[in-house]
Amino acid sequence: MLRNSLASVPHFYSRLTTYLEMAEPTVITENLERFPQLEQGTVSGGVGPADAHSQDVSTQLYGATDSATHAAGHADSPIHVVFIPDNIAQIGNFMISNTLVTSVIASLVLIGVAFFVGRRITTTGVPGRLQIFFESLVGYIHDEMSKILGNDRVTTIAFPLITTLFLYILVANWIEFIPGVGSVEIVKELEGGKEKILHLLRGPNADLNMTLGLAIISFVFIEFMGFRTQGMKYLGNFFNFSSPINFFVGIIELISELARLISLSFRLFGNIFAGEIIVLLAITLQGIVFDWIKIPVPFPVPIMLFEMGVGVLQAAVFALLTLFFVKQATTAHDH
Repeated sequence: MLRNSLASVPHFYSRLTTYLEMAEPTVITENLERFPQLEQGTVSGGVGPADAHSQDVSTQLYGATDSATHAAGHADSPIHVVFIPDNIAQIGNFMISNTLVTSVIASLVLIGVAFFVGRRITTTGVPGRLQIFFESLVGYIHDEMSKILGNDRVTTIAFPLITTLFLYILVANWIEFIPGVGSVEIVKELEGGKEKILHLLRGPNADLNMTLGLAIISFVFIEFMGFRTQGMKYLGNFFNFSSPINFFVGIIELISELARLISLSFRLFGNIFAGEIIVLLAITLQGIVFDWIKIPVPFPVPIMLFEMGVGVLQAAVFALLTLFFVKQATTAHDH
Protein backbone atom coordinates (compact mmCIF):
# COMPACT_ATOMS: atom_id res chain seq x y z
CA MET A 1 0.00 0.00 0.00
CA LEU A 2 2.79 2.44 0.85
CA ARG A 3 4.53 1.67 -2.46
CA ASN A 4 1.33 2.37 -4.40
CA SER A 5 0.76 5.64 -2.50
CA LEU A 6 4.26 6.85 -3.26
CA ALA A 7 3.94 5.85 -6.89
CA SER A 8 0.78 7.98 -7.24
CA VAL A 9 2.48 11.18 -6.08
CA PRO A 10 4.29 11.96 -9.39
CA HIS A 11 1.10 11.20 -11.32
CA PHE A 12 -0.92 13.61 -9.13
CA TYR A 13 1.72 16.34 -9.47
CA SER A 14 1.79 15.85 -13.25
CA ARG A 15 -1.99 16.23 -13.50
CA LEU A 16 -1.97 19.32 -11.25
CA THR A 17 0.84 20.92 -13.28
CA THR A 18 -0.97 20.18 -16.54
CA TYR A 19 -4.14 21.79 -15.21
CA LEU A 20 -2.29 24.90 -14.05
CA GLU A 21 -0.69 25.23 -17.47
CA MET A 22 -4.14 25.04 -19.08
CA ALA A 23 -5.67 27.58 -16.70
CA GLU A 24 -6.34 31.18 -17.70
CA PRO A 25 -3.10 33.23 -17.94
CA THR A 26 -4.65 36.05 -15.93
CA VAL A 27 -5.21 33.77 -12.96
CA ILE A 28 -1.61 32.56 -13.00
CA THR A 29 -0.27 36.09 -13.41
CA GLU A 30 -2.27 37.33 -10.42
CA ASN A 31 -0.94 34.50 -8.34
CA LEU A 32 2.61 35.39 -9.29
CA GLU A 33 2.23 39.09 -8.66
CA ARG A 34 1.30 38.65 -4.99
CA PHE A 35 4.63 37.32 -3.81
CA PRO A 36 8.08 38.52 -4.81
CA GLN A 37 9.88 35.24 -4.27
CA LEU A 38 8.47 34.18 -7.66
CA GLU A 39 10.50 34.74 -10.80
CA GLN A 40 8.82 35.32 -14.15
CA GLY A 41 10.50 35.17 -17.51
CA THR A 42 9.54 34.69 -21.11
CA VAL A 43 11.08 31.24 -21.31
CA SER A 44 9.43 28.84 -23.80
CA GLY A 45 6.14 30.68 -23.41
CA GLY A 46 5.90 29.73 -19.74
CA VAL A 47 7.23 30.81 -16.38
CA GLY A 48 10.53 29.62 -15.02
CA PRO A 49 14.02 30.62 -13.90
CA ALA A 50 15.27 33.39 -16.13
CA ASP A 51 18.53 34.59 -14.60
CA ALA A 52 22.16 33.52 -14.42
CA HIS A 53 21.87 32.61 -10.75
CA SER A 54 19.34 29.87 -11.45
CA GLN A 55 21.65 28.44 -14.10
CA ASP A 56 24.60 28.54 -11.68
CA VAL A 57 22.63 26.71 -8.98
CA SER A 58 21.47 24.15 -11.54
CA THR A 59 25.06 23.61 -12.63
CA GLN A 60 26.22 23.10 -9.05
CA LEU A 61 23.46 20.60 -8.29
CA TYR A 62 23.31 18.64 -11.53
CA GLY A 63 26.63 19.31 -13.27
CA ALA A 64 27.37 21.18 -16.47
CA THR A 65 25.97 18.38 -18.65
CA ASP A 66 22.54 18.05 -17.04
CA SER A 67 22.03 21.68 -15.96
CA ALA A 68 20.47 22.65 -19.28
CA THR A 69 18.12 19.67 -19.10
CA HIS A 70 17.15 20.59 -15.53
CA ALA A 71 16.45 24.20 -16.51
CA ALA A 72 14.42 23.09 -19.50
CA GLY A 73 12.35 20.87 -17.26
CA HIS A 74 11.32 23.92 -15.21
CA ALA A 75 10.76 26.17 -18.21
CA ASP A 76 7.04 25.42 -18.42
CA SER A 77 6.44 25.35 -14.66
CA PRO A 78 3.78 27.92 -13.66
CA ILE A 79 5.37 28.57 -10.26
CA HIS A 80 9.05 28.78 -9.40
CA VAL A 81 9.94 29.66 -5.81
CA VAL A 82 13.33 31.08 -4.89
CA PHE A 83 14.84 32.04 -1.56
CA ILE A 84 17.00 34.89 -2.76
CA PRO A 85 15.40 38.38 -2.80
CA ASP A 86 15.51 40.58 -5.87
CA ASN A 87 18.20 43.25 -6.19
CA ILE A 88 16.32 46.27 -7.51
CA ALA A 89 19.07 48.93 -7.39
CA GLN A 90 22.77 49.41 -6.90
CA ILE A 91 24.85 52.15 -5.30
CA GLY A 92 28.48 51.59 -6.23
CA ASN A 93 29.24 48.01 -5.26
CA PHE A 94 26.36 47.92 -2.76
CA MET A 95 23.26 46.07 -3.95
CA ILE A 96 19.88 47.20 -2.68
CA SER A 97 17.38 44.35 -2.35
CA ASN A 98 13.61 44.62 -2.11
CA THR A 99 13.73 43.25 1.45
CA LEU A 100 16.14 46.03 2.42
CA VAL A 101 13.66 48.61 1.14
CA THR A 102 10.81 47.15 3.20
CA SER A 103 13.05 46.90 6.28
CA VAL A 104 13.75 50.63 5.96
CA ILE A 105 10.01 51.26 5.61
CA ALA A 106 9.36 49.21 8.77
CA SER A 107 11.96 51.25 10.64
CA LEU A 108 10.42 54.51 9.42
CA VAL A 109 7.00 53.33 10.60
CA LEU A 110 8.34 52.70 14.10
CA ILE A 111 10.16 56.03 14.13
CA GLY A 112 7.00 57.80 12.99
CA VAL A 113 4.88 56.16 15.72
CA ALA A 114 7.50 57.00 18.36
CA PHE A 115 7.62 60.62 17.19
CA PHE A 116 3.81 60.84 17.17
CA VAL A 117 3.47 59.42 20.68
CA GLY A 118 6.45 61.34 22.02
CA ARG A 119 4.98 64.71 21.03
CA ARG A 120 1.84 63.92 23.03
CA ILE A 121 3.66 63.02 26.24
CA THR A 122 3.77 65.78 28.80
CA THR A 123 5.57 66.01 32.12
CA THR A 124 3.45 68.91 33.32
CA GLY A 125 -0.29 69.05 33.57
CA VAL A 126 -2.79 66.25 33.15
CA PRO A 127 -1.66 63.38 30.88
CA GLY A 128 -3.94 62.34 28.05
CA ARG A 129 -5.44 58.93 27.44
CA LEU A 130 -2.74 58.03 24.92
CA GLN A 131 0.02 58.81 27.40
CA ILE A 132 -1.71 56.89 30.18
CA PHE A 133 -2.13 53.87 27.90
CA PHE A 134 1.50 53.75 26.79
CA GLU A 135 2.85 54.47 30.28
CA SER A 136 0.75 51.64 31.70
CA LEU A 137 1.81 49.26 28.93
CA VAL A 138 5.50 50.09 29.20
CA GLY A 139 5.38 49.89 33.00
CA TYR A 140 3.71 46.47 32.89
CA ILE A 141 6.22 45.05 30.42
CA HIS A 142 9.14 46.50 32.40
CA ASP A 143 7.86 44.97 35.65
CA GLU A 144 7.33 41.54 34.10
CA MET A 145 10.78 41.65 32.53
CA SER A 146 12.28 42.64 35.89
CA LYS A 147 10.66 39.62 37.52
CA ILE A 148 12.30 37.31 34.99
CA LEU A 149 15.75 38.89 35.07
CA GLY A 150 15.71 39.51 38.83
CA ASN A 151 17.96 42.55 38.49
CA ASP A 152 16.71 46.11 38.00
CA ARG A 153 20.00 47.28 36.51
CA VAL A 154 20.03 44.51 33.90
CA THR A 155 16.35 45.16 33.16
CA THR A 156 17.01 48.86 32.55
CA ILE A 157 19.70 47.98 30.00
CA ALA A 158 17.88 45.09 28.30
CA PHE A 159 14.39 46.55 28.16
CA PRO A 160 14.91 49.01 25.24
CA LEU A 161 16.61 46.49 22.93
CA ILE A 162 14.28 43.57 23.58
CA THR A 163 11.20 45.76 23.17
CA THR A 164 12.59 47.23 19.95
CA LEU A 165 13.30 43.75 18.58
CA PHE A 166 9.71 42.72 19.24
CA LEU A 167 8.20 45.83 17.67
CA TYR A 168 10.46 45.75 14.62
CA ILE A 169 9.89 42.05 13.91
CA LEU A 170 6.14 42.52 14.36
CA VAL A 171 5.99 45.41 11.88
CA ALA A 172 8.28 43.56 9.46
CA ASN A 173 6.05 40.48 9.63
CA TRP A 174 2.86 42.47 9.03
CA ILE A 175 4.20 44.73 6.31
CA GLU A 176 3.91 41.99 3.69
CA PHE A 177 0.11 42.17 3.95
CA ILE A 178 0.02 45.84 2.95
CA PRO A 179 -1.27 46.38 -0.61
CA GLY A 180 1.64 46.98 -2.95
CA VAL A 181 4.04 44.57 -1.31
CA GLY A 182 4.63 41.88 -3.91
CA SER A 183 2.54 43.58 -6.60
CA VAL A 184 4.65 46.60 -7.62
CA GLU A 185 6.90 45.27 -10.37
CA ILE A 186 10.03 46.32 -12.25
CA VAL A 187 10.83 44.76 -15.63
CA LYS A 188 14.50 43.93 -16.19
CA GLU A 189 15.84 43.20 -19.65
CA LEU A 190 17.96 40.02 -19.92
CA GLU A 191 20.18 38.67 -22.63
CA GLY A 192 18.48 37.10 -25.62
CA GLY A 193 15.47 39.42 -25.51
CA LYS A 194 14.11 37.83 -22.34
CA GLU A 195 12.57 39.72 -19.46
CA LYS A 196 12.64 39.24 -15.74
CA ILE A 197 10.00 40.76 -13.49
CA LEU A 198 11.44 42.08 -10.21
CA HIS A 199 9.22 42.95 -7.29
CA LEU A 200 9.88 46.29 -5.65
CA LEU A 201 8.86 45.23 -2.13
CA ARG A 202 9.04 41.99 -0.18
CA GLY A 203 8.58 41.06 3.49
CA PRO A 204 11.93 41.63 5.27
CA ASN A 205 11.89 38.46 7.36
CA ALA A 206 11.39 36.29 4.28
CA ASP A 207 15.07 37.06 3.65
CA LEU A 208 17.52 34.92 5.63
CA ASN A 209 20.04 37.77 5.60
CA MET A 210 17.64 39.94 7.62
CA THR A 211 16.82 37.30 10.22
CA LEU A 212 20.50 36.42 10.54
CA GLY A 213 21.26 40.10 11.15
CA LEU A 214 18.66 40.19 13.92
CA ALA A 215 20.12 37.01 15.41
CA ILE A 216 23.61 38.54 15.40
CA ILE A 217 22.31 41.63 17.21
CA SER A 218 20.66 39.42 19.82
CA PHE A 219 23.75 37.22 20.17
CA VAL A 220 26.16 40.14 20.60
CA PHE A 221 23.90 41.76 23.20
CA ILE A 222 23.60 38.52 25.16
CA GLU A 223 27.37 38.10 25.31
CA PHE A 224 27.80 41.78 26.18
CA MET A 225 25.44 41.43 29.13
CA GLY A 226 27.27 38.31 30.27
CA PHE A 227 30.63 40.08 30.34
CA ARG A 228 29.10 43.21 31.84
CA THR A 229 27.60 41.39 34.83
CA GLN A 230 30.21 38.67 35.42
CA GLY A 231 33.37 40.10 33.89
CA MET A 232 35.99 37.62 32.71
CA LYS A 233 34.39 34.98 34.94
CA TYR A 234 31.81 34.66 32.19
CA LEU A 235 34.36 32.73 30.13
CA GLY A 236 34.40 30.13 32.89
CA ASN A 237 30.99 29.01 31.69
CA PHE A 238 32.62 27.72 28.51
CA PHE A 239 36.23 26.99 29.47
CA ASN A 240 36.38 25.13 32.75
CA PHE A 241 39.53 23.07 33.39
CA SER A 242 38.71 21.97 36.93
CA SER A 243 37.86 18.45 35.72
CA PRO A 244 37.41 16.58 32.42
CA ILE A 245 33.63 16.47 32.90
CA ASN A 246 33.39 20.21 33.50
CA PHE A 247 35.61 20.81 30.48
CA PHE A 248 33.31 18.86 28.14
CA VAL A 249 30.24 20.50 29.71
CA GLY A 250 31.78 23.88 28.96
CA ILE A 251 32.42 22.92 25.34
CA ILE A 252 28.80 21.82 25.02
CA GLU A 253 27.73 25.17 26.49
CA LEU A 254 29.90 26.97 23.93
CA ILE A 255 28.43 25.01 21.02
CA SER A 256 24.89 25.66 22.24
CA GLU A 257 25.73 29.36 22.59
CA LEU A 258 26.90 29.58 18.98
CA ALA A 259 23.95 27.50 17.79
CA ARG A 260 21.64 30.30 18.88
CA LEU A 261 22.64 32.19 15.74
CA ILE A 262 21.22 29.37 13.64
CA SER A 263 18.14 28.68 15.74
CA LEU A 264 17.04 32.32 16.06
CA SER A 265 17.56 33.18 12.40
CA PHE A 266 16.17 30.01 10.82
CA ARG A 267 13.15 29.83 13.12
CA LEU A 268 11.99 33.31 12.16
CA PHE A 269 12.89 32.95 8.48
CA GLY A 270 11.32 29.50 8.16
CA ASN A 271 7.98 30.51 9.64
CA ILE A 272 7.61 33.71 7.62
CA PHE A 273 8.78 32.19 4.34
CA ALA A 274 6.52 29.17 4.83
CA GLY A 275 3.63 31.54 5.53
CA GLU A 276 4.20 33.25 2.19
CA ILE A 277 4.11 29.89 0.41
CA ILE A 278 0.91 28.83 2.20
CA VAL A 279 -0.86 32.05 1.25
CA LEU A 280 0.39 31.62 -2.33
CA LEU A 281 -1.08 28.11 -2.45
CA ALA A 282 -4.36 29.47 -1.09
CA ILE A 283 -4.46 32.08 -3.86
CA THR A 284 -3.72 29.38 -6.44
CA LEU A 285 -6.43 27.15 -4.97
CA GLN A 286 -8.89 30.02 -5.16
CA GLY A 287 -8.19 30.38 -8.88
CA ILE A 288 -8.67 26.65 -9.46
CA VAL A 289 -11.94 26.47 -7.49
CA PHE A 290 -13.30 29.57 -9.23
CA ASP A 291 -12.50 28.02 -12.59
CA TRP A 292 -14.48 24.95 -11.57
CA ILE A 293 -17.60 26.33 -9.88
CA LYS A 294 -17.45 30.02 -10.87
CA ILE A 295 -18.02 31.04 -7.24
CA PRO A 296 -15.41 33.28 -5.55
CA VAL A 297 -14.14 31.51 -2.44
CA PRO A 298 -11.90 33.73 -0.27
CA PHE A 299 -9.39 31.04 0.69
CA PRO A 300 -6.51 33.50 1.28
CA VAL A 301 -8.40 35.65 3.82
CA PRO A 302 -8.41 33.24 6.80
CA ILE A 303 -4.89 32.13 5.89
CA MET A 304 -3.68 35.74 5.95
CA LEU A 305 -5.36 36.35 9.30
CA PHE A 306 -3.69 33.23 10.63
CA GLU A 307 -0.31 34.38 9.31
CA MET A 308 -0.77 37.75 11.00
CA GLY A 309 -1.18 35.85 14.26
CA VAL A 310 1.94 33.87 13.42
CA GLY A 311 3.74 37.19 12.92
CA VAL A 312 2.85 38.27 16.45
CA LEU A 313 3.84 34.89 17.84
CA GLN A 314 7.22 34.83 16.09
CA ALA A 315 8.02 38.37 17.23
CA ALA A 316 7.18 37.40 20.81
CA VAL A 317 9.20 34.17 20.59
CA PHE A 318 12.29 35.99 19.30
CA ALA A 319 12.05 38.65 22.03
CA LEU A 320 11.35 36.15 24.83
CA LEU A 321 14.20 33.88 23.78
CA THR A 322 16.55 36.85 23.82
CA LEU A 323 15.24 37.73 27.29
CA PHE A 324 15.77 34.21 28.64
CA PHE A 325 19.25 34.01 27.11
CA VAL A 326 20.14 37.30 28.79
CA LYS A 327 18.91 35.79 32.06
CA GLN A 328 21.21 32.80 31.54
CA ALA A 329 24.17 35.00 30.62
CA THR A 330 23.77 37.21 33.69
CA THR A 331 23.46 34.27 36.07
CA ALA A 332 26.62 32.50 37.22
CA HIS A 333 26.76 28.81 36.31
CA ASP A 334 27.84 26.19 38.82
CA HIS A 335 29.59 23.20 37.24
